Amino acid sequence: MTVYAFRLIATLTLLLGSLPCAAESAAGATMENVWGETVETPRYGGTITIATQVDWEHTDPWYNWNGTLSGSPVLEKLGIGNWAIPRDEYAFTSSFVPVDVIKPHLAESWEMRDPTTVVFRIRRGIHWHDKPPVNGRELDAWDVEMSIQRVIGQGRFESMGHSPYAHMVKSAGVISAEATDQWTVVVKVAQPSLLSLSALYWQSWEGAWISPREVIEQHGDHRNWRNLVGTGPFMLEEHVDGVSWTYQRNPNYWYKDERHPGMALPFADTLRVLVIPDRATQIAALRSGKIDVLTNLTIEEARAIARSNPEIKIHYSAAGGRNRDSTMQVSRPPFNDLRVRKAMQKALDLQAIAQHYYFGQATDDPFGLGGPTVVKMGWDAGPDDWPEAVRDGYRYDPEGARRLLAEAGYPDGFRFTYDASPDGDLDLVQLYKYYWSLIGVQADINVLSSVAAASNRAYKGDFDMTVLGLRGNNYTPLGRLRSFMSGEIENYAQWQDPEYDRLARIAFSQTEMEPFKRAVAEASTYYASQHITLANTYPDNISAVQPWIKGGYWGQYAVGGGGMILTLWSRFWVDESMKP
Repeated sequence: MTVYAFRLIATLTLLLGSLPCAAESAAGATMENVWGETVETPRYGGTITIATQVDWEHTDPWYNWNGTLSGSPVLEKLGIGNWAIPRDEYAFTSSFVPVDVIKPHLAESWEMRDPTTVVFRIRRGIHWHDKPPVNGRELDAWDVEMSIQRVIGQGRFESMGHSPYAHMVKSAGVISAEATDQWTVVVKVAQPSLLSLSALYWQSWEGAWISPREVIEQHGDHRNWRNLVGTGPFMLEEHVDGVSWTYQRNPNYWYKDERHPGMALPFADTLRVLVIPDRATQIAALRSGKIDVLTNLTIEEARAIARSNPEIKIHYSAAGGRNRDSTMQVSRPPFNDLRVRKAMQKALDLQAIAQHYYFGQATDDPFGLGGPTVVKMGWDAGPDDWPEAVRDGYRYDPEGARRLLAEAGYPDGFRFTYDASPDGDLDLVQLYKYYWSLIGVQADINVLSSVAAASNRAYKGDFDMTVLGLRGNNYTPLGRLRSFMSGEIENYAQWQDPEYDRLARIAFSQTEMEPFKRAVAEASTYYASQHITLANTYPDNISAVQPWIKGGYWGQYAVGGGGMILTLWSRFWVDESMKP
């Protein structure tokens, strides 16, 4: 059968609203992808199973990242990353998806009417999931209006106030959203700013998801998983507390695969997320084939899996792994003193950690607000751009660290409690403890019961030092700029610095790209100079994937900007014949 015939079958079945026929998914079938390559034709059916160490608390992004992750297979945004872009141009290995990679999605188009006004044209023919109380009706501008108004606390949502987690929307200064007809939404910002470009708004983690108005009208929110309704590739069918999340294929999903022309998404019938807090249990589940993918592996874990299960594919993505840059509580002694914070950093030998702890699969460069990917793409300053005085604060120098402690009034060091999370690298924490002991600082490691417990203590500022930190991540610097401003909920350190606030506001006010990037770099460099969070090395992102997961998975992180993470799994498929 020819490639043309495959495409014709796919088109006809989509028009009929049914699943693609068996012939299209037959073993050995090939087709031409968008890049002109002859590839295996995607297959429909089967289950993709992944694992999480955290049982997400709810399904409403308004409230925080729990809702972003649990809702990402279900909800959608006005824009999305262009999955068809060649991977040598952008690899999708972080949640930072640059503006020039984003394309319209629920919005058919957008335009700047004036420097403070963005007009969205909503795409027609997109339907909500066929679930009460929406029952499959067509998405329209009134849904978009309500979703944005809810985030910014406009109109009937004024009493709720602005979502405290929607940093991008707050930074953009969005002040109103109005549907002028069924397919047009006008969004206004307080002042001319580069952030008023709608493409940047699409990158918001918590602030850009579109929900149906009936759900909010009836329930007030969709924290309860049973009330989650979207337009996305999957529908949330079941959540068993502490056990699993199960998503089923949306049979009426409107979107086609970008790489395989004409083919409906998603390919898998089921996306299953198992809640497995213990890392060893996760690895055992991978080895036995109970889960299909495991990410954020350590070098030792990856090597052990390769030895025991050579059929499992191991992928390394340079300088993109999960780092934990510990936050110090700067509102009280001893960490309210910059000299103490700098001493804690200079006590850590990042080069030795990268070479010996991570076996060279890491960079020992410290970073500011943005991580290696963000710096590489020119959206932030890296250590090579910092003044010498700032770089010196990150050099391993235990003698210098002891001098700083003595100057700060701690010649004999001090004792503090370090909040660790059970999903973190506890061996690395012990290594930190050893390094700090060499300068007279004693750390008591407090391993909390769950990631949620660590997060709750961090939000309250109830810690001396916590493993949770937001520096150096490969996320858009727009959100990170806001995170460290005075009074923000994710400013775990409770840092209040008028100079940093001033620099962040300058960045937010820019109307052109290059001045904006320079302003971000200046704010980020100042942040790095203040040592609010410790810089860790940045290990490679190491992923393991079963051979029956097809479609070219090698560690991609998200389909679009701002937390479109589980959406990713609508683009891959299962070869059930290869399963044991």
